[in-house]
Amino acid sequence: MIRNILLPVAALLALGSCTKIVTETEVVVRHNHIHAFVMMSFGCNDLDSYLKKNIREMEGGYIPAGGDEENLLFLYSQGVNADGTPEIPSLVRVCRNHVGDLVRANVMTFSEGDIPNTGENIAKVLSCIRDKYRADSYGLLLSSHGSGWVPPGYLALPERFEGTTTDVWSAGKAMRRGSRRANGPVPYLHREDDGPAVKSIGSTWTDKTHKNAYETDIIELAEAIPFKLDYIIFDACYMGGVEVAYELKDKCRRLCASQTEILGDGMDYSRLVGRLLKSDAPDPEAVCEDFYSLYENQSGQYKSATISMIDCSRLDALAAVCRSVFRSHDVNYDSCDKTSLQQFFRNRYRDKQKWFYDFRSVMVAAGATETELADIDWALGQCVAYKASTEWFMSDFQIKSFSGLSMYMPYPDRNYLNNYYKELSWNKATGLVK
Repeated sequence: MIRNILLPVAALLALGSCTKIVTETEVVVRHNHIHAFVMMSFGCNDLDSYLKKNIREMEGGYIPAGGDEENLLFLYSQGVNADGTPEIPSLVRVCRNHVGDLVRANVMTFSEGDIPNTGENIAKVLSCIRDKYRADSYGLLLSSHGSGWVPPGYLALPERFEGTTTDVWSAGKAMRRGSRRANGPVPYLHREDDGPAVKSIGSTWTDKTHKNAYETDIIELAEAIPFKLDYIIFDACYMGGVEVAYELKDKCRRLCASQTEILGDGMDYSRLVGRLLKSDAPDPEAVCEDFYSLYENQSGQYKSATISMIDCSRLDALAAVCRSVFRSHDVNYDSCDKTSLQQFFRNRYRDKQKWFYDFRSVMVAAGATETELADIDWALGQCVAYKASTEWFMSDFQIKSFSGLSMYMPYPDRNYLNNYYKELSWNKATGLVK
């Protein structure tokens, strides 16, 4: 499966016989010298089995002990019941007791019909964890479908938004700011004929019909995060764009994400918790390294991955350079040869995902001079702390240029998409789309 965020993110795993459920009153934290890691897994969709597998792998690796002096692991998730109905969302603290058994301690109670990936619920969960469990730092991993900066519903069915007979911008804006219902079925997980399962765009189902779904866009996510996190990791497709990073730059110190789709197995969950909680300080860069190594050591189409870690404090300098370039060059994006750009989408999806290009490739197409490119390279070097990619992605395209960030190359005929792009903080800072 390949992962795309909608932000939908993932699934609860079935409880094993060695797992004990206790109440939140049994896990009161009294010491402050700790780190907290929150995994939000929204898998009430076609990713259910994959995300439950991820959780099992995570719980089979390093899990902190339950003593007051230990670090904290939280799992916020929803999957699909055997009858196809959405599970009731669950927020638990995961730890091991004094004999090494896995314990899930209830932290927050939800009701049937609650949608876990709304901005309101994401904010409630993070605020609850911060208020009940004081820590030196808090980190977040989001696992589910992903669509980068693209508005809800668009990546799956762009024609729904780009019509010419109705005011689709106003209608779409109401959807994004309202229910964010996908308003009908969308393409979901499929398996390539001779390759790994990949994610198309999807969302979190809200009922048994699997026709109604909820997507969370990047603006809603940024607004929902109530305090600054140490890091955010996206185990979801297309989230490694400069638009995503800039929208979240005041909400986290470091951001780890992929510029392409992510294969269904996702991150290396057997090592993940240890990288973030076992040592004195969380090491999200090591999570990126593990992710890349996992796929670089595969063969065939499974040898497909891109990943980077962004220092969000350096993004304003990158925006300043880009703003200068965009103001200096009157770019006719319609006439630009987009075939010369490094793409991060697969051609088999026709025109549905042609919104993710290598950052530096776009700047070259925008007419940046050698001097300007030197400034761009310097700024990229400051904010891209780690990057890695395989040579090919699923035999669909070769990765010849990889700057560690993706960016949109405007399509003049995409009125809805361009109007939405103007709402993004990145565009307000740079003026890419006029």
